[in-house]
Amino acid sequence: MKKPNVSAAYLHRVYSSDEHLINCAYSGLFDVPLDDFYHVLGLDDVMTFGAASYKIKKSHTHNSFVKFMESKNIYEIFKEINKSPINNYKNVFHWLNSIKKLKKSADIIKDKQLNPFRGQKNLEARLNLVNPKSVEEFKQNLVKRTHRDSYPAPCNVYTEIAKIINNYNQ
Repeated sequence: MKKPNVSAAYLHRVYSSDEHLINCAYSGLFDVPLDDFYHVLGLDDVMTFGAASYKIKKSHTHNSFVKFMESKNIYEIFKEINKSPINNYKNVFHWLNSIKKLKKSADIIKDKQLNPFRGQKNLEARLNLVNPKSVEEFKQNLVKRTHRDSYPAPCNVYTEIAKIINNYNQ
């Protein structure tokens, strides 16, 4: 499903109250691109997966993370990463929802367009639509060591995330 492009200004308005989440999302999306998955995911799914996968990769020893990923199918990977406790939050969606600000009516409308699957309980069916070759490549990227030891986000991380996501939408 093609979604509207996302702007750096929109990302900044909606997510700017927690730079740590944004930097983690950027680092996670840099390490594990989700371009072949974006048509079955919403923006919140992409942002949370990027942040959570990066945080988990940084907190586990590499070998245990690899072993965990090898035994999982794509749905189990998303489910496990998304439900893992992050910082002081129950899971990454709680983290995201605690900082997400939708003040303008235009942002609320855009949020619905960027997250067309919100509330649906069919993630497994949607993920099964992804090309199996893309899933294998995704899993290989996911178990590679992270390229980042800290959060050296670009000067304007919102612009960089917008570029990544809009590239998914091509």
